[in-house]
Amino acid sequence: MTDDQRIEMLMYHYTPFVDFIVFANKRFLGISDPIKWKFFFNESPALTATYDKTEKGVLVNVVSVDFAFAQGEPYQVEFFILHELRHWYQFSEMDKYKTDPTKCDNPVLAEQWLKETDNYVKPSVGEKNANYYAQDMEEDAYAFAYAVVSYKYGKGLPHLVPRAYENEAFFKRVDTLIEQFKNTI
Repeated sequence: MTDDQRIEMLMYHYTPFVDFIVFANKRFLGISDPIKWKFFFNESPALTATYDKTEKGVLVNVVSVDFAFAQGEPYQVEFFILHELRHWYQFSEMDKYKTDPTKCDNPVLAEQWLKETDNYVKPSVGEKNANYYAQDMEEDAYAFAYAVVSYKYGKGLPHLVPRAYENEAFFKRVDTLIEQFKNTI
């Protein structure tokens, strides 16, 4: 079997899993657009997913999905897909803010996220990433992802939270989101 054939086989094998994650979590997202996603290949399992704002869709690394399953950590895939879907929501809110701030769920956050996109700090491998984690867009996406998995499965997955967010303010944000879910879902 060639490498390309193996990649195609993995994509075929994991498509139902990713479909289930995306569509089972739509109720949490606040995204009115149809949710699009597709696989991509990157040898690094550390890169799980990314939001492509040009295509308005989530890209999922098939290597990362396969690695998570091999490690017995499928929740990790769901967590990072939720994180990227939250970025989709954030960009949707920023678009609304540019058109009419009164149509945003939270104009203050939308304005902040818009400012952050001008000087966005990307994550880097093997570095502290303090500036990346200091961005509200990232804290919000991590809090959202952790709130959804906690709401669905209980808070038994704290290893998913980056060390930068192991603080009271982050978990208060998570708890606020969980309460919103309880009141609306």
